[in-house]
Amino acid sequence: MTMDKRVAIIDLGSNSIRMNIINVNSNGAYYIVDQSKEMVRLSEGMGSEKTLKEEPMDRTIKTIKLFEKLMETYKVEKVWSFATAAVRSAKNGQEFIDRVKSETGHEIKVIDGKKEAYYDYLGVINTIDIRECLIVDIGGGSTELVLVKDRELVESISLPFGSVTLSESFLKYKTDKESIDGLENFMRGLLDDVPWLRGNPGIPVVGLGGIIRNIARIHKVRKDISLPDIHNHKLRHKDVAYVLKQVVGKDFDEIRKIPGISKSRVDIMAGGVVPIDCIMKYVKSDNLVISGNGLREGVFYEKYLKKREDVLVVNNVLEHSLDNIAKKYKVNREHAIQVKNIALTLFEDLRDIHGLDKKYRKILHVAALIHDIGMHVGYYNHHVHGFYLALNSRINGLETDEMISVAYLIGLHRDTKLRIDLKEYKEIVGNKKFKELKKLAVFLKLSEKLDRGEFGNLKGIETLVGKKTVKIVVEAFEGENLELEVSQARGYSELFKKNFGYRLEIEERLVE
Repeated sequence: MTMDKRVAIIDLGSNSIRMNIINVNSNGAYYIVDQSKEMVRLSEGMGSEKTLKEEPMDRTIKTIKLFEKLMETYKVEKVWSFATAAVRSAKNGQEFIDRVKSETGHEIKVIDGKKEAYYDYLGVINTIDIRECLIVDIGGGSTELVLVKDRELVESISLPFGSVTLSESFLKYKTDKESIDGLENFMRGLLDDVPWLRGNPGIPVVGLGGIIRNIARIHKVRKDISLPDIHNHKLRHKDVAYVLKQVVGKDFDEIRKIPGISKSRVDIMAGGVVPIDCIMKYVKSDNLVISGNGLREGVFYEKYLKKREDVLVVNNVLEHSLDNIAKKYKVNREHAIQVKNIALTLFEDLRDIHGLDKKYRKILHVAALIHDIGMHVGYYNHHVHGFYLALNSRINGLETDEMISVAYLIGLHRDTKLRIDLKEYKEIVGNKKFKELKKLAVFLKLSEKLDRGEFGNLKGIETLVGKKTVKIVVEAFEGENLELEVSQARGYSELFKKNFGYRLEIEERLVE
């Protein structure tokens, strides 16, 4: 894979076929330019004879032809296509692959369960900052389990049952308690045959797949919260149990009325919720982390990082993501790093007067590095553009409340007010934190002014805290001038006193 091109990754599952089209810039930045998904139900009706039926195969081939047109529109240069559970378990799987090749010219590689689990792992571990977890991917025809310790894959298995096959076997006509109990007993039997599961009580579960994402959306609607992105959003076991309770004993018309449910998953919802509920109970986990990334993203990271001769598991999820965002939006890196260094120095030196705990340091760090991303849209109101870009750019390594906080801080970094209604985010962040972020914004505002010329002239900084005064002494080498920076930073003296109760003084010192 060379740089500055578009690539496509297709995941042909038992329930749906999905495609990501990804742009890779010449500077290494990568981002999705389009996604497509169709619920083809390829495994429908396979039954005990394990043969793909004509109608599902026709639907799938028709969709592949549509995907081909989309790839042609985007001038995609390289395609990686993978088939998973339905095709690998079908007696006529190779015949289907040959038929796809004959009718579309498209080549699909069938991967085994271990490889699918590995790609799930790469997709998760490169985009969620978590050291140990149990990754659970509930697909239509299989369920992958991956045990992660110290960010390394230590165990994995693919169970040949998913939401579609389990629904057809246990819940085809009803979701009464007896049928649900039968499915739960079956699941416990499967889990008993995975010995390494029992040694990890309380481990966080990272869930991926359409059913698990739908659980998050039902939770979102139920709690009336606005989630900019469900990736890395956290639920409790009780939230999963709530969804299970809503589908038990209900017919499909009743399930269809559950707020937030995907209409295309009504008949398989119970067949997907029961397994994740059973797994969480089995490992005694109360924490479910939602992943929006899986096989397709894992394939991309393998190809992308190998091409760059890098390790396949990034060392720091957040820093890798910030570096990618900075490249994508062409951020002035020298200025951003200077602003970050000044802001963090002020945060550390003035801990006694701001009283904010270390979680705010992370938010300040991230916001400082990408505070100017709104310039990608335009100078005027770039703080507002920055708010929305940060909120929707999927900053990997941040939790939902942290992402909203970073966006808000970016929105506050200029003198112009941020005229945005925040009520839809207060359920996640809370009023108290929004008030504290206004304090944090003072450090970001000061730091940007102290590199106003974007020359990096400031070589050092010293803070002196008196009884009623904070003095900031900024250092520059002989022959350099910080007059512009000092003059503009002094303009925040009133704001500083309003937030911290101290008079602010700023002085320049020349050093040899």
